[in-house]
Amino acid sequence: MKKHGAFWMHLYPLLLFAIIVLSLLFLVMTGTGLYSAVVDSQTRNREARAALSYLAARVHAADAAGAVSVGEGP
Repeated sequence: MKKHGAFWMHLYPLLLFAIIVLSLLFLVMTGTGLYSAVVDSQTRNREARAALSYLAARVHAADAAGAVSVGEGP
C-alpha cells in the first residue's frame, strides 16, 4: 500500500508542472492572437487616416469661394 501512495507523491509534482506549462502555453498563444489582431486593427486605422488626411489636404489646398461643391455622382 505504501508503494501506491509513494507513486502518487512522485507523480503529483509532475502533473502540477504539466498543468502549469500547458496553462502558460495557452496564455502565450492567446496573447499572440490578440496582439496580431490589435496590430491589424492599427494598420487599417492608419491607412484610413492617411486617406482622410490626403482628402483634407486637397480640400484645404483648393480653399476658395465656390471651389468645392457637393453634387450628384457620375
